[in-house]
Amino acid sequence: MSGLGGHRLDESETARLVRAFDWGATPLGPMDEWPAELRIAVDMALASPIAMAITWGSDFRMVYNQAYAQIAGPRHPAAMGRPAREVWPEVWEEWNRPVLARVRAGESIAARDQRMLLGKDPATEERWFDAFYSPLRGPDVGEGGTLCIAIECTGRKRAEGALKASEHQLRTVAAAVPHQIWVTDADGHFRWFNTRVYDFVGEEPDVELNDQWMDFVHPDDIGDLTAAWQKSLTTETRFEHSYRLRSPNSGYRWHLARAVPTREADGEVRWIGTNTDIHDQRGEADALLARNAALEHRVALRTQERDRIWNVSRDLLLVADQDGLWLAINPAWTATLGWDEAQLLGREAIDLVHPDDRPATRDELKRLARGEATGRFENRLRARDGSYRVISWTAAAVDDLLYCVARDITAEREAAQALAEAEAALRQAQKMEMIGQLTGGIAHDFNNLIQGISGSLDIVRRRLAEGRLDDIERFLVGAVESAERAGALTHRLLAFARRQPLDPRPTRANGLIESMRDLLGRTLGERISLEYDLAPGLWRVRCDPNQAQSARSCDFGQVEERTLNA
Repeated sequence: MSGLGGHRLDESETARLVRAFDWGATPLGPMDEWPAELRIAVDMALASPIAMAITWGSDFRMVYNQAYAQIAGPRHPAAMGRPAREVWPEVWEEWNRPVLARVRAGESIAARDQRMLLGKDPATEERWFDAFYSPLRGPDVGEGGTLCIAIECTGRKRAEGALKASEHQLRTVAAAVPHQIWVTDADGHFRWFNTRVYDFVGEEPDVELNDQWMDFVHPDDIGDLTAAWQKSLTTETRFEHSYRLRSPNSGYRWHLARAVPTREADGEVRWIGTNTDIHDQRGEADALLARNAALEHRVALRTQERDRIWNVSRDLLLVADQDGLWLAINPAWTATLGWDEAQLLGREAIDLVHPDDRPATRDELKRLARGEATGRFENRLRARDGSYRVISWTAAAVDDLLYCVARDITAEREAAQALAEAEAALRQAQKMEMIGQLTGGIAHDFNNLIQGISGSLDIVRRRLAEGRLDDIERFLVGAVESAERAGALTHRLLAFARRQPLDPRPTRANGLIESMRDLLGRTLGERISLEYDLAPGLWRVRCDPNQAQSARSCDFGQVEERTLNA
C-alpha cells in the first residue's frame, strides 16, 4: 500500500486493512489528520518484518503490522483499532496496563522470556515473548502512545523445558540403575554421568574425560573398541561392545558398553550409553542371549496372537483419528457392510452414517475428542447394497487416536421390533375382547330398558282400551324413568366416545360410583369379584357425572378407577 507519508510500503493483508479501516469512527480520527509521530511509527511498523504494535491515545488504541497479526491469531482482524484492554483482557491488569502506563510516562522497557497465559479456559495457552517497549511522543503535552516490538520465543522455551525435563528424567533413571552411565554432547565431549562410575574406575561423575577414557581400557582391547565406536559414529547405529576396563581395586574386569544415538532439534547427534560390569556373568553370556532370543520369540508369538484375534473377531474393530478418519479395520467390517478394506480406509465414518444419525454422531466424536469414553452409542451405517445396519459402538481416545469396538445389532433391533408389534397386537386383541364384553353388557342394559318401556306402555294401552284409567300414571312414570335411564346410558356412551361436551356440576362421588356397580359387573364377568370401599361423608366434587362414570381404562382384565378432581 502507499504509506501515510506518500511512499510505497508493504502490500500485506494487514497493511490493506489499515488503509481501509474507518479510523474516523475511533478516537484516533481520520488517518489524514493523524499527527506526524503516529504516521511515521505506523509507516515503520508496516514496512517491518518484525512484529510491531502501536498503541495511541488514552485508551491505547491498537495499530499493528502483518507479523503481529500472526501473534494475534484469531483475534485478528477484529483487534485492529480496538483498545488493548479489549484485545488482550486476560493479561491487561497483570501486564499490559502497568507496562503501557510506564512507557507512556517516558520509560523504555525490555522484557525477555516473558511468560503469558493467553486465552480463556479451557483454551488457555502458555506462550513466551521477548518484548521491547518504547514511548511515542505526541505533538501536544499528554498525547502520545507506545511502540511494542514482540518476538515470540515459545518454541525455544518449550524446547529448553523439554530438554531440562529429559535431562532430569535421565539423571533420575541414572541414579537408580546399577550401571555406569555416560553421555557425549553435540560437540562429542565424553563424560561420566552417575555415581556408579566411581565404584569402577575411581572417577567422579560429570567429569569430562574425552579421549582420556581410553586410559582405563586394557591395551589389548583398545583397537577393537575404537573401531567399533567409530563405525557406530559413522553409521549412527546402536553401539554394543565388550572389553576390559580397569577397576581401582581389582585390576581389569570385563564390561559391556552399549549406546544409542539421539538426534537433537538442531540436527546434532548425542550418544547416551551404559557401561555394565559383566565379569562375573561372562560365563552366562550365552544363557543371556538365549533368554533374549526366547523373549523376542514370545513377543513375536504375542504379536501373531493379536493379529489372529484382529482377523477372526466377529466384532467390528476400528482405529481412527479424532476427526473420524478410518486408519485400520479388521475383516469383520467387510463381512458386515460389504465394503472392502480399500473402500473404507482413508474415509470419514460420517460418510456412511444415516443422515438422521449424523448430528448425534458428530456430537459423540466431540465427546471422544474431549477424552470422554463412549459406551453403547448406536447409529446406522450404510452397507454396500444400500441398506443400513444398526451398529452399537464402544470407543475411547488414546494418544490422539480413537480405538473402537462395534457390533452389528440389526437383527436384535428387528427382533425387538417384531416382539413389540406382537405385544401391541395382543393388547389390541385383549382390548377388543373387553369391548365385546362391554358391548354385551350395554346390549343387556338396553334390552332391559326397552322391555321396561314397552311393558309399561303395553299395560297403559290395554287399560285405555278397557277404559280403566286408575293407576295408569304409575306405569307411565315407569316408562319415562326407563327412557331417562336409556338416555343417560346413551349420554355416557357418547361421552366415552368423546363426542359429548362436558357438563360439570356438583356430584356425590359415592353415589356415582355405586351406579356403575351393575355395568362393571357385567363387563368384567362372573369370574371377577368387585368390592367397594367408599369413605363416608365425602365432599361433593364438580364434574360431569356421565364423563366421570366413563373415566376408567380396562387392560388385561384389570380396572383402574381414575381420580375425580374437585
